[in-house]
Amino acid sequence: MPTSRVQPSKADILLRPLPPEGGDLVTRRVGRPTFGLYAATAYAARHREVLKAADWTRLSFVGLDETRAHFASEGWLRSLPGWPGAWLRCSYALGIYDGVLAGAGLGVLATYAAIRVPDLVPVVETIPELAQDIWLTTHRALADSPRIRAVSDSIGRIWSGDPAI
Repeated sequence: MPTSRVQPSKADILLRPLPPEGGDLVTRRVGRPTFGLYAATAYAARHREVLKAADWTRLSFVGLDETRAHFASEGWLRSLPGWPGAWLRCSYALGIYDGVLAGAGLGVLATYAAIRVPDLVPVVETIPELAQDIWLTTHRALADSPRIRAVSDSIGRIWSGDPAI
């Protein structure tokens, strides 16, 4: 992974799945987002028996496009027995969220986002192998800034999974 280049006046905050090495940087783990397989409530109701049987061959999926096939979430989907592939492919996670919410099928979503939407239900509540630490990095000269602390704390609360946030 390329070296992080956080410098005063260049970038105040960097969020990454790995802590950077070297430099005059301060890094703190701000969360460990989890992921699950979700469906719109109406889709889940229409496919209740098929979902109960985990007959993935008879379900529709929303996933990432071919250029992102190496992402862990796509590998997890491919591991489902009989997974038919995604019929709707998106270039970004928000597209998956929109597709699932619109009833286009099942998709892997971040729990912190999905739990805030009453029209989404978990099919697989937690996919442990997709959880990933998120690290906030800033230049040492900015680390004690109230602005940096406020953003860091807010991000940590969002990724805590607390639905009250």
